Amino acid sequence: PHAAPGLRTHASSALATLAHGSAPFITTFLFIHLAAPAMANLGGACLSSQTMTGSTEHCLVFAPLLIHSTSALLKHLFSPRSPRPLSSSLSATGYVVAFFFLPAHFITHRLAPADPAPPISSLGPSELDYEYVKALVEWPG
Repeated sequence: PHAAPGLRTHASSALATLAHGSAPFITTFLFIHLAAPAMANLGGACLSSQTMTGSTEHCLVFAPLLIHSTSALLKHLFSPRSPRPLSSSLSATGYVVAFFFLPAHFITHRLAPADPAPPISSLGPSELDYEYVKALVEWPG
């Protein structure tokens, strides 16, 4: 009985370190990933297409995102005391992003454009530019 709380405390500490350590990589990815759409708003599609990044952004995000979300969820489950309620705004935001926004974003920006069926015919992310962002400047209206 005495070993379990010590083990849970140690595991919780290790999981917190993993969650905190992966967060800067996710933040760096977001800056890189959002640079091109931001440039499209400032200087048009030509400027944004010049700032498009290659496949290195995927290496920067998938592992840290998996580590961050898994370690945070495990910490909630195994922590001797709950770090914050699952219904807190920070936890709720994390779950909405992890289970709804990220899958929808991945499907619409990676899987759907890679579909070989017409009318898309297997466009890769490198073949797309940021012309669609121009519509945001005039939307709604």
